[in-house]
This record gives sequence, C-alpha cells and structure tokens, in this order.
Amino acid sequence: MDKDYLAKFTKQHPEIFKNFKEQTSTKLQPIDGYVTNPLDITSICKYLSDKLSTLSPGSSEASNYHNLIIGILELLFYPNLSTPKKETPIHEGRKRIDITFNNSSSNGFFFNLPTKDSSLNCPFIFIECKNYVGEVKNPELDQLSGRFSPRRGRVGILTCRALDESNSFMKRCSDTLNDGRGLIIPITDIDLNRALSEFPLKGTSAIENILNEKYQQIVFPK
Repeated sequence: MDKDYLAKFTKQHPEIFKNFKEQTSTKLQPIDGYVTNPLDITSICKYLSDKLSTLSPGSSEASNYHNLIIGILELLFYPNLSTPKKETPIHEGRKRIDITFNNSSSNGFFFNLPTKDSSLNCPFIFIECKNYVGEVKNPELDQLSGRFSPRRGRVGILTCRALDESNSFMKRCSDTLNDGRGLIIPITDIDLNRALSEFPLKGTSAIENILNEKYQQIVFPK
C-alpha cells in the first residue's frame, strides 16, 4: 500500500478527509528535526479512528456514519474486497443495500468461507450501517438477510456503534445461520478501532481476524 494508493484513497473520500492534512500536521512530532509525511498508513488509520470516536450516534449523523464506514472498510479490506457501491438498488428499486463490495479475494476469510459452508457463496458482500447504540433486534437482521440471494450471495456485515452486553444479537445471528438464511456478522466501534490500530502491521488480517472470531461465536454460540 504505497503513497500513490493512499493519495488516491483520500481523494476518493473528500467528505471524510476534507480536513485531514490540517488535523494530522498539528499532531505530528519531528523526528531528528524532520517532520513525518502525514500521508502514511498509520496517520490515516489514526485519523479514521478519531473520526469514528467523535461521530455522534443518532439519525442526524446517519449519512456521515455511512460515508465513514465506506472509507474505513474499503481501507481495511483492501484488496480482498473492492469497488464499494453506496445504496445499491435491488428488486427494481424497491430495496436498497447500504454498501455493496465485490469479493475479489484470492485468500483469507471471504475466499475460505464457501469451502467451510457451501451455502455461504459470496460473490458480493453486503453491509448495512446502523448509527445507534443499543440492542440490534430482529428487524435489522431480517432487513439484511432479505438482501441475500443465491446469485448475489448470502454473507453480510452489520455495522453499529455498540451491542448490548447480553450477547443476544450474536444468538440471533446464529439463528439466522442455522435457519439457512445466510451469515450476518456484527461489527462495532470497538472492532473497527482495534482493526485500525492493528492494520499498519497486519494489513487485511487485522479485520479478518475479528471476522473469524465472530464467525466462531456464531457457529458455536454459548
């Protein structure tokens, strides 16, 4: 992931990075009299994590959260997921998918998943964004699983700010998988901040390790 890619990535998301250089330049510390270029992966990950932490939950910030999630996931999953599209219409426009990624992986979580469970084909990965804190219930699950199909795929991610401590949503994800309605994995702020902090050293494995952990919890619920 060189500086050309990072420069292109930041330009593709102007709504996220509009004040990136100003914010990062004030936080950079000189090393032997030389100030580090802010356009490096560690600075970008820290900036995205700070943006997520300062974004308020609630419907008024839903669009900003949606845009931020596109940028964060595009970075974390590169190159295994590619070409994110916002609000993809299906069923002749009667339904929309918040974010759709092409599954371009040649290894890793989304490449190996169909070999573990042949029902989980995933040419595309669907993302639904919920900018609120609290229990995510059945309607949110049903909304995402309703976007699945044999051709589109049966794997999705639901992003939300936090989950309740009872682990009830993970049990709902287990029910959805066991009923043959596809795999839905929840990703919270804690997960995204962890992945962003580990990404400079681990690359895509940072987020895919989290998905593997969640998948194990869904397959073997406690």
